Amino acid sequence: MKIIIIGTEPQYKVYRMYESIENKFYIGKTKQPLKERMNGHKHGGSSCLSADNHFANVGWNNVTVEIIDVANDENELKIKEEEHIKRNCSVLMLNKTLNSNDKTKKQKILKNNIEYETITIKSFCRCWSEENSKWITKEQNYEAKVKKA
Repeated sequence: MKIIIIGTEPQYKVYRMYESIENKFYIGKTKQPLKERMNGHKHGGSSCLSADNHFANVGWNNVTVEIIDVANDENELKIKEEEHIKRNCSVLMLNKTLNSNDKTKKQKILKNNIEYETITIKSFCRCWSEENSKWITKEQNYEAKVKKA
């Protein structure tokens, strides 16, 4: 597993775990250090067993973890995690803890009789730059399968 942290690790963070085999990902939040939180994922101390099982099946050495957002407190952290989950909802997402509206949306996407198209999703990651002594925003693109219109 590769953990990406640039600069000092913030206390309240939203993270994305993704793997390079099937391009599936999980979005989570934590106030623990990422190494501790990832040990929970790897050793069953996590509430997201389907995601953990998927990552174990593709091999933890194919998994990358990155901080995608930070917050000032637990309430803001919960809100930011939900925003990232809603914005990135696709058939590649492993999250199961979506609110009822998002579950319905995801179930519709996952039905077998739907035609899919691949789209590119722009994603942004806030990272601390020691070199510049400031937060920088990095852009990444992910491919996702979504229902054809």
